[in-house]
Amino acid sequence: MAENVSKSEVVELLKTLSPEQSAAVETLIAKAAQVQTAALTEKIEKAEKAAKDARDEITKRDRISKAQSMVGKTNIAPDAVVKVLEATGDNADVTAFLADVLAKLNTAMQAGKVLDEIGSDRSGEADANTELNKKIELIQKGDSKLTYEQAFAKAISQNPALYDEMLKTK
Repeated sequence: MAENVSKSEVVELLKTLSPEQSAAVETLIAKAAQVQTAALTEKIEKAEKAAKDARDEITKRDRISKAQSMVGKTNIAPDAVVKVLEATGDNADVTAFLADVLAKLNTAMQAGKVLDEIGSDRSGEADANTELNKKIELIQKGDSKLTYEQAFAKAISQNPALYDEMLKTK
């Protein structure tokens, strides 16, 4: 194995050689330096790639963990949330908004309020409104001087249960 030689020792050695020999040695030194530089560059690139891959894996695991905690009891696939996080570059505002929306959805689902309207014809509201409007019309027919608002007030005072039913459906 070659021992380390200082630059000044190389310069002194080159002075003792002929110009052709000196040029050949300088060419060899330059090629050796290029080989070493290329080897070091390759090692650096491999290390940078390994570090990037490790960061990407940590980011991926973090996204999956966030997504799983966000979806809770909803039947939204965590993969869909991960795609949103990836697409937005893990923007803090978007992540916070998405977490808030999913938390509210999860809470509503646990309370059993989500999707109550699917398949519903909202007949309770329609029935209560229709019935109340019929009563208002009858009151106005009996006393044409009453405004709609006055007839409404009289109708709900005569039928408080109907008014309560109407409020429940809204």
